[in-house]
Amino acid sequence: MLDVTKYPRWYCAMTGPRAEQEASVNLRRGGYRVFYPHVRERVTHKRPGMARQAVQDVERPLFPRYLFVALRDASEGLYAIKGMRGVSC
Repeated sequence: MLDVTKYPRWYCAMTGPRAEQEASVNLRRGGYRVFYPHVRERVTHKRPGMARQAVQDVERPLFPRYLFVALRDASEGLYAIKGMRGVSC
């Protein structure tokens, strides 16, 4: 049987618009384990008057405005997470 007391509890945190990366960095800095699922895509831009296409690598979240945070035990409150920069609720 799986002992669930050994594993952290994962919660979903809603971030501000396009603030997933900022919230992830701040939560990690605060000592939390964060799961931020994202993909990197190569985007090309061709604008009128440009001789060449502009190529840029872009990080896109799989779940826009959401990331996942692990709490080690029940004594850790969710209020500290809500107060982090980039986290909405």
